[in-house]
Amino acid sequence: MAIFIRSLNLLDLALDKKRNKSKPKALARCVSGNPWDIPNALLIALALANINETHMKRVIFTLIFTFCLTNIYSQDTYVKLPTVKNNCPTIIIEKDIIGNESAIGTKKELIAEISVLKEKPNRKEHKFFNLTENGIIFVSLKKETAFRTQSELNEFFGIEKNNGVYVNGYLIENFDYKIATECIMEIELVEPDSENKLEKKAINVWTLTKEERINGCERQNVN
Repeated sequence: MAIFIRSLNLLDLALDKKRNKSKPKALARCVSGNPWDIPNALLIALALANINETHMKRVIFTLIFTFCLTNIYSQDTYVKLPTVKNNCPTIIIEKDIIGNESAIGTKKELIAEISVLKEKPNRKEHKFFNLTENGIIFVSLKKETAFRTQSELNEFFGIEKNNGVYVNGYLIENFDYKIATECIMEIELVEPDSENKLEKKAINVWTLTKEERINGCERQNVN
């Protein structure tokens, strides 16, 4: 809604010759919702103030369309390593333990409850959002599940305790989550490079087998 209001103000200012000629800063403020972005937006405003009305309308509507698309899709961006190409859903045990199918076991009597996320997740309301790109399954078991915390794993590899941890290539955005010990297939140390754009080295915990990483999982589209 905020970006829509800014866009309407932008259109109003841009088509008002007196105002956009004399007050380009006002036009810049409409382009940018962040005061720190106003210098860059001012360049756009000054350019708009010097083109004719027909071209002005075309540019304004293009800007509005671009800003709206950027705002919509930025909400659904997943933070992940560039090499990740699997279709396997995330399995969460007892609300905060990341596991895999082996932790659930083959005996149905060990499963107290199992469910999937029905509504579309969003980052503001769901702390597990970044793990939902391929779906997410919640499981409650009639047995205790041993786990390792993210801090413990970081410390073992000589990394700062509060450093971000990746699981199956996806960043765990909340430190409440642990990883089931029996589900850890492999842990790799990822060094920063131009492709992953990491600021510092991080660990990526695989709960997927090598075959699943390459060929994917049978269960898909669980959302």
